[in-house]
Amino acid sequence: MNHPPIHEAPVYTVDPDSNVTLTIIIGEAQLGISGAWLDATFMRKGDFTKQVIGKGAALAGKMLRLRTLVADVNAFTNRMAVTYILEGGKKTYRETLKWEVAQDGDPASFSIAIPIA
Repeated sequence: MNHPPIHEAPVYTVDPDSNVTLTIIIGEAQLGISGAWLDATFMRKGDFTKQVIGKGAALAGKMLRLRTLVADVNAFTNRMAVTYILEGGKKTYRETLKWEVAQDGDPASFSIAIPIA
């Protein structure tokens, strides 16, 4: 099974007094589930829609690691896309990772590491 490489994101600069939220969107009419870790500490798994992950001051200096397992359930394409959105920092961070699996029904695991300052 072939997976996209871990994406190393640019530093996300937070506002110390603001809540930082995370949204993860699975595209191409595929299905998936995500997990989030702050440094080595597991935070939560499931769907993320404007999920508060913490105050900026508590997040600064840490690494946010996200993994999304996507299943190819769309019979019309093997393409996959996952969009990661962080809000509440100095500016919104938005990154879409794309991949195409070789065969119908194949899964792919998307990973992104976001340093927070």
